[in-house]
Formats: sequence, C-alpha cells, structure tokens
Amino acid sequence: MLGGCRAAAPGRDEGVREGADPGGAGALEGVFPRLFPLLRGLAVARRWAGLMAFTPDYLPIADRAPGLPGVWVVGGFCGHGMPFGLILGRFLAEAATGGAAPGALAPLRLDRPTLAGRGGPSAGW
Repeated sequence: MLGGCRAAAPGRDEGVREGADPGGAGALEGVFPRLFPLLRGLAVARRWAGLMAFTPDYLPIADRAPGLPGVWVVGGFCGHGMPFGLILGRFLAEAATGGAAPGALAPLRLDRPTLAGRGGPSAGW
C-alpha cells in the first residue's frame, strides 16, 4: 500500500472539487520501482483516489461551537492529521467536563489569525 504524491498532481490538487486528479496516481506508480527495484514489472492490482480537504493553515480546528453553549467541535485534520484525533479527543473531554479549554487547544481555535481572511470565520463561516 502506498499513498501520497499530491505535489506531483497538476496544481497540487488545489481547488479540485470532484473526482481525483490522475497525476498523483502516475507519480505513485513510479515510486515502487525506485524503492523496490526487484519488484519492477509488477502491475497495480487496485487503485483508489479521493478528495482531501485542508484548512488554510493545515492545522485542525478544536474550539467551542459559536452560539452553542457547552458544545465543542473538532475537525480539519487535513488528510494526515488523524493521529491528532486521540489527543484532541482527550483535550475536548477535559474542556467539556471542566468548562475551560486546555491551553494546548489555543493554537487550534476557530478565530486564530492563520484562518482569518483565508476561508475562516471572517470569510463567513
């Protein structure tokens, strides 16, 4: 199993709203022979491609839901951020049961400057 090569896709897959760009798949097929020369000539048995969403600053969002007291939200893991899910779940549980956000969540707040004007709350979320 191998994944990646978004950088090889035309336009780095930015702005793609439907389907998947085949440029990345071609680049992936070239990786196997370089990494495993003895496997040269083997055919790809199965291929899957899908859209990946990204926040403008590539960081997840973890914050109180605006206008919904006691509700916390988390998302925007940007393709490779799922390992953050466990620790963010712990921090959100602390926030929900204790009422205050742990300091570690501050860089991931919804109104952070790195989201402002780039599709974040100031752009009408």
